[in-house]
This record gives sequence, structure tokens and C-alpha cells, in this order.
Amino acid sequence: MESNKAFEEVSKTVKDAGYVVVGLGVIAFQRAQVRRRELTDLVKSNTKNLEVQVSEARGQLAKVVKTVEEKLDPVVSQVEERLDDVESRLPESARTLVQQARQQARQTNDQIRSWILGAAA
Repeated sequence: MESNKAFEEVSKTVKDAGYVVVGLGVIAFQRAQVRRRELTDLVKSNTKNLEVQVSEARGQLAKVVKTVEEKLDPVVSQVEERLDDVESRLPESARTLVQQARQQARQTNDQIRSWILGAAA
């Protein structure tokens, strides 16, 4: 009889230990879920803050680009006028090359402006 009683106590202790392990596992899982939710909220909050900062930076970049363009446009116009004068004095074959180079420069300039202003938008 005593062996049955000892066996029952051991059995009960093992069951209790099993329940404790399962309970601890459930608690650990719930804590992990709570931490996951907290991290998700933190990431969302930081993402919103980053979006605001990026938007502000884009606005500032657009202002800087506009200021630079305003200052450079008169210089570019003067250079273009002088190139027109030089181009008119060149032989036809050289004139064609200069025209092609100027066209390529304009296209490159337009692409750069478009890229910068697109990034600032």
C-alpha cells in the first residue's frame, strides 16, 4: 500500500510539474505576444516620424533647388548666348558637333533636374 501511495504522490508531483511547465509556457507565449505588439506599435510610430522628417527634407530640398536655379539661370543664359555666337562662326561640320553636344547637355540637365525635383516631391 505504501508503494501505491508513494507512486500516487510521485504521479501527482509529475502532473503538477507538467501543469507548471505548461502554465509557464503559456505565460511566456503571452509575454512574447505583448512584446511583439509593443514593437509593432513602436515601428509604426517611428515610421510616421520618419515620413514627416523625409517630407520636411524634401520641401527644403525643393527650396534649395529653386534658389540654385534662380541664381544659375542668368549665368546659363549668358553662356548659351556666347555659345550661339561661337557656334555661328564655326564651319558646318564643327557646328553640327557643337549643336549635338549642347543638345545632349540640355537633356542631361533636364534629367538631373527631373531626378532632383522628383526626389523632392
